[in-house]
Amino acid sequence: MKRRLLAFIGMCCMELLATGLASAANTALPQDHRVAIVVGNNVGVTGDEPLHYAEADARRMRQLLIDAGGVSPERAYLLLGRDAAALRRAISEATGRIAELAAHGPTTLIVYVSCHADEKSLHLAGTKLTIEELRALLNAIEVDLCLTIVDACRTRVQTRHKGGRPGPEIAVVLDKGTQVSGKVFLNATGPGEPAQEWTYLRGALFTHHLMTALRGVADVDRDGRVTLAEAYSYAFRTTVAQTATTTHPQHPSFDFNLQGFGDWAFTRPGELGSRLILGQGLAGTIWIADQKNQLVAEVAKTADEVVAVAVDPGWYRVVLPDGVNALVADVNLGWRNERTLIPDEFIAVPLNETTLKSPEPIVLRPWRVELGYTLASGSLAGLVRRHFVALNARYAKRRWFAGVGLGAAPGQFRGNALTVHQWEWRLEIEGGMGFPIHIFWLGGGIAGSVALVRQKVEYDNAERMNQLAGGPAPLHYGAVYGISALGLASVSFTSRLWLTLRLHLGTERLKMDDQRIEHPLVGRVGLQLGVSF
Repeated sequence: MKRRLLAFIGMCCMELLATGLASAANTALPQDHRVAIVVGNNVGVTGDEPLHYAEADARRMRQLLIDAGGVSPERAYLLLGRDAAALRRAISEATGRIAELAAHGPTTLIVYVSCHADEKSLHLAGTKLTIEELRALLNAIEVDLCLTIVDACRTRVQTRHKGGRPGPEIAVVLDKGTQVSGKVFLNATGPGEPAQEWTYLRGALFTHHLMTALRGVADVDRDGRVTLAEAYSYAFRTTVAQTATTTHPQHPSFDFNLQGFGDWAFTRPGELGSRLILGQGLAGTIWIADQKNQLVAEVAKTADEVVAVAVDPGWYRVVLPDGVNALVADVNLGWRNERTLIPDEFIAVPLNETTLKSPEPIVLRPWRVELGYTLASGSLAGLVRRHFVALNARYAKRRWFAGVGLGAAPGQFRGNALTVHQWEWRLEIEGGMGFPIHIFWLGGGIAGSVALVRQKVEYDNAERMNQLAGGPAPLHYGAVYGISALGLASVSFTSRLWLTLRLHLGTERLKMDDQRIEHPLVGRVGLQLGVSF
C-alpha cells in the first residue's frame, strides 16, 4: 500500500518543484467545468443495519464542493435516500450537462457515494447497483477527468500501480490542473474492510478526514490549493492512524489512470471566506465545532506546527482534550477574516461539557455586561422622550438567558408658563431565548421594570407663583412600573466584544401623588457596547 501511495503522489513532484521556483503562485482553481453527483443513503437492502450519517455526510460534501471546489449549485446533484434507478438517471443527466460544457473547455465529473455495500454492489434504498455497472456508466461519459469517491463497507477496489503517463513536453504554466485527465476511483476502505462511522464525528471516518483535508489542512506547499494527491495522502494517513488500534483497521485504497502533467486542484480553501490558524504551542488532537456543536474538523498537530483550517464565517469552538478537562476557545470569524489561536487564549473546562452530543450551543463566556444609550417614549403627556444611560448584565445558559439592567434618565417638558424637570432611575429584570446565527446573536423575551421618578416644577414667573403658593413648588415623587416584549440583536467584533441593539415594546403605569396615568403603548430602543466573560 505504501508503494502505491508513493506512486500516486510521485506524479506531483514536478508541480511542487515548479511552484517552489515560481516567484508568485496563482491560487485560483483550474479553469475546468465541474459537475458533481453526491449520493447519501442511510438505508441499504434487507439485512443492512441503517446507517446514521451517510446522508448528512453527503450534504456536507456537496456544500464543500460548492463553497470551495469550483462546482456551481445547479451542477451539484444531491441524491438522498434514493435508489439505483435515481443514480442512473442522475448520471445520464450529468452526461448531457458535461457534453454542453465540453464546448467551453476541459470538464470534470466528481461522484461521491456514501452508503452500504458488499464486495460487488452498492446498496441503495432496497436496490443494488454493481460496481462494474457504475464504472461502465462513468467510463462511457466523455469527460476529461472523472473522480469517484466511495465511502461504503466492504467495497472491493482493484488497486494497481499505474502511475502517471506524462504528456508531450510543454512549458510550465500556472494553470497546471487543466493538464490532468483520466479516471480516479478512491475508496474509503481496503478490500473486505468495513467503512466506519464514528459517533463523536457524526459521520464516516474517511469522509471526515477527506473534508478536513479539503479545508486546507492538507495544503502541504501552502499555495492556496489542495490537490488530489494532497487530499488523498492526508485522508489515507489519518484514517489508517486513527483505526490502527481498533478491532477493524481501515486502509483507504485507490485505482487511478491519469495522464498529463502536474496535479489536479481539488479545492481552493480560501473561497470559504475565513481561516482558523492553530498556532505553535498547541499540541494534540484538536476539535473544531460550529455553533450547532457539529464537528467541522479534527486536527492532530505537534507544538511546532502551524495548521490552517478554512471555514465559513461564524462562531467556532476549538477544543483541546487534556485528560478529564479540556482547553477551550470560542472564536468569532467574520467575512474574509483570519484568526490565529495560541495557548493563552484557551480556558480550562470539564471535558464532559465539551462533548459533541447535543446540538444545543455551549456558552463558554456566559456573562455579558453592556453599557450604552437608550431612547424611550415618555411616561407623562408632553414628556415625549427620555434619554437613558443604561447598564445591563446578562447570563446565558444554552439557549436561555436572564439579565438585570439599571438606567438613569433626566428629562423635561414645557407646559403653560412652566417647565417640569424629571429624573428617573430604572431597575429592569429580563429573560428569554437566544439564537446564534453566524456572527450575530438574536434574542427575544419579556422584561419587567420599575422606576423611581422625581419631578420639580419651575414657573416662568417664579417669584409671583411663590408668593401665591406660599413658597417654592414642592418636589413630587412617583413610581413607574411596566412590562414589555424584548428583542435583542447583537453583532460581535471579537470573541468578547459585542454591539447590541435592544428593543422594548409594552405598557407602563405612572403613580404620582394621588394620580395614576396609564400608557398602553411605550417603546424604547437602545444601543449598547458589551463585553463577555
